[in-house]
Amino acid sequence: SEIDGKSILGILTLAAVKGSQITLIVSGKDQATALKALVALINNKFQEEE
Repeated sequence: SEIDGKSILGILTLAAVKGSQITLIVSGKDQATALKALVALINNKFQEEE
């Protein structure tokens, strides 16, 4: 599935579970910032409590 990373709903509808492999593709003038933000969001488990 391909989604727009600007849409939190799009990201959540991926329903990727722990261990899923995803590929992030970013483009545009703020691509480095966008990639860092998406990686941080994923690494922080969307700030969910365990």
